[in-house]
This record gives sequence, C-alpha cells and structure tokens, in this order.
Amino acid sequence: MGNNKKTVKCSFCNKLGHNRVSCEKLKEEVESNRKQHGSNHPDVRKYDDYVDSYSIKSKINAKSKRFCKYCRKPNHNSRTCPSKQQDVTSLKKRNNSWRRLILNMLREKGIGVGCILANSHSSFFGSRAEHPTKGDKWVLTTIYWEKISWLSTSLHMADKVFKLINLNNSSVSTVLSVSQMLENPSEEDNKRMDYTWKVISKTEELSPPDQWNTIDDMPFNLMCMSLFDNACTNKRQFDAFSWKMLKNKPLYLIADREEISTEILESIIKEKEGNYDEE
Repeated sequence: MGNNKKTVKCSFCNKLGHNRVSCEKLKEEVESNRKQHGSNHPDVRKYDDYVDSYSIKSKINAKSKRFCKYCRKPNHNSRTCPSKQQDVTSLKKRNNSWRRLILNMLREKGIGVGCILANSHSSFFGSRAEHPTKGDKWVLTTIYWEKISWLSTSLHMADKVFKLINLNNSSVSTVLSVSQMLENPSEEDNKRMDYTWKVISKTEELSPPDQWNTIDDMPFNLMCMSLFDNACTNKRQFDAFSWKMLKNKPLYLIADREEISTEILESIIKEKEGNYDEE
C-alpha cells in the first residue's frame, strides 16, 4: 500500500513529484523561447518573474520561525515535540501504575475468574431466584482487561469490566465496573444496591494478557495515539483532560497515587466534597 502523504503535482505538465518552478519541460520551452526571441519575450519574462517571486517567498519562509502546534514553542514540530513525548510517556506510566493498583486490590480481595460473590439486592440485577432478597450467589466468568484503563472517562469508572453469572439461574448475568467490584460501601452508602457486592469464595486466578501490566501495552498505546490525534492536539487540551481524569476517579483509588502532588490531591478532595454537599 502507498503512503498517505500529499504529492506535489505540476500545473504545467500535470505530472507528480514537482511543481512549475522545478518543471524541466517548462524550463526547456522557456529557454528555447529565450534563444529565439530574447529575455523580453512575454512568456520568458512571466517565467522569470515567477521564479524570482518563488525564490523570495522561500527565503522569507526559511528565515521565519516555525512553532509547534502542540506546545507552541519554536524550532520543532508536533511529531518531534519534547513536551508531547513527555506527556505520552507520563500517560503510559500513569496507566501502568493505575493497573498495578487495581490488580493488587483484586488480589487482596480474592477477586478473579471463578470467585463467588453475593449481593443482597439480587432482584435489582434480574435474578429469578426463589428468595432474591436473601442474596443470590454469582460466579465471575470473564474479565475484560482492556477496559481497565486510566482513560476511562465516565464518572466512577462506569466501563463494565467483570461479567457475572447467577448460580441459581445461568441465563441471568450482569456486568460490573471496577468501582462496583472494589468499593467498600459505608453504612450510608448501602442504599446503592449496585455497590453492595461481597466476595464469599476467593480465587487466585488472575491472568491479565501479555504486556497488559507494562508501559508498552499495544492496545493502550493505540488509545494514546488516538487521544493525541483527536482530543488532545495541544498541551492545553491534554492538561485539561488530565485534570478531568483525576476528578473522575474515586478518591479511595487516587489517594494512593504517588504521582499526584499534595496540592492537587487536596484540590480534588475539596471539589468532590463540595459536589457531595450540593447533592
């Protein structure tokens, strides 16, 4: 397959790879007219003026500073931008640390494929059990590892990651988010039926895909490329996006983030507490 780069097309001979200034066919015709009619011939003068103006424009462009579209600093472009490269690396490291934190919490709770969980509000999840209010038992059958990502944009990590099958009725299933699976609700929060899951039979079966727990995970790298090509095409957009990601993460998870400064963490906590007060 060919590349997608734009190719110059000559407006004189209609061939690709050069323009009128460097067109050998046009130059031959002009030089032929110059020999026959002299440099004052209209076609010759027009060509000479065009070449001179093009040369002046090229010199001006060469002297003018070019600014990076990402960081707005001179003498480089977005492809070679040091600031952009640093932000990409920082994002990959943050995702890796986030995933390690999630993985450790899953191991501590004994959550993995084959573990058994219960919820006192099973009817909320479509259970057809005889006594749903007593809490059905559910088995964890699938973990969608690629969805455990720092780039989850919804509040409380709403991406559904863990698929459960009802042991009383195998035709009934539900899919939980990371927060639903990991959060330990307080007495005041127990009204949230989707946050009252308890592990009653633990397992050590946790097998993330190869490279998932590294900074070189290919699916996440592709997500980064898409992010910087579309949503974060400059430094200001990336900083705003990073702040949004921090605000959207549950406090009990981001509190252990070693990369987050005390000032930023306190600001996030203050803003979250203000939102809770309004509710």
